[in-house]
Amino acid sequence: MSNVTLLDGTKTFFRGFAFIVARPSVWPYAAVPMVAACILTIALAVLGIWGANAALDSLFGVVDTTLANIGYVATQIVVYVVIVGSAVLLAGSLAQPLSGPALDAIVREQEKALGRAPSADPPFFESVTRSINITLVTLAMGVPVFALLFLVDFVFPPAVVITVPIKLVVSALLASWNLLDYPFSLRRMNFAERRAFYRANLRTCLGFGLPVAVMALVPLIGLLMLPVGVAGATRLVVETEKPA
Repeated sequence: MSNVTLLDGTKTFFRGFAFIVARPSVWPYAAVPMVAACILTIALAVLGIWGANAALDSLFGVVDTTLANIGYVATQIVVYVVIVGSAVLLAGSLAQPLSGPALDAIVREQEKALGRAPSADPPFFESVTRSINITLVTLAMGVPVFALLFLVDFVFPPAVVITVPIKLVVSALLASWNLLDYPFSLRRMNFAERRAFYRANLRTCLGFGLPVAVMALVPLIGLLMLPVGVAGATRLVVETEKPA
């Protein structure tokens, strides 16, 4: 992949999509992130609402007037909306780490489909722990950059003409780094090897991450596209390993 373009990377992402759609055997793995997010959202929302009801009952005491009733119900609605919204965000953040073993399985299935011996199957807790590390590292790299860009927008709003494209590029690079970490990790590649791969294939990685970054703007689409991205990232790595 020496004379690659941004489009080559984007095509690789959609080939990952085609791989997932065309192989029913991987559908159960691909469903894990969204199923995990739904279960976590329900569990967190139920626990939060239960705790909120106990707190509100203690705060308002015995409601015996119409005005107090209105205040109680209005407070309940606001608190419930905040709890459910927080549950959705937290569940979405936790779903990827908890889906680590299923995403590793997609890596191995894609490798087999491309004629490569599948990587070793790591222990369950190792897979989950590694997936947590992937998420944390991505956040650690991205949060300072986005905080700086948002600060620039706040201080000088016309700068959005420049900062918005920069945000898109940074999001694309972080997305590809995040997804590539799955095949990288199963190959036991160290940080220096990952960085070398990324630098050598920067245009491809950027093109690969662009559709992920755009789709992530729609709530929950990121979780749906996560298995697709992992399959595409595996294809990108395997094809890069082949002689030019």
